[in-house]
Amino acid sequence: MVSYPKISWDETYARGADRMTLPVGIMVGLSSDAKSVAAALSAYLAATGTRSIKAVLESGTYTAFDVLTVMSAEVDVVDVGAVSYVRANFELDIYGTGA
Repeated sequence: MVSYPKISWDETYARGADRMTLPVGIMVGLSSDAKSVAAALSAYLAATGTRSIKAVLESGTYTAFDVLTVMSAEVDVVDVGAVSYVRANFELDIYGTGA
């Protein structure tokens, strides 16, 4: 789930770079399925590894911006259609000239 971004322009001299903070949420699993949710969360929230959200996103090659950094992560429970899910929320900081 990608939410609405916060955008700030002209953060460097000569109006050279812009920044966007983008919240992204991943529905990990049913809150009642604690064992599999805990295993998935530990992989997603790790700083390294093939399932690490931070490692995967930060290792990409991007053309529309210079830097993508996963700044933080939070975990919460959200109800969808009267069913409780565990969600991992990540805050992405995207920065660059847009060239």
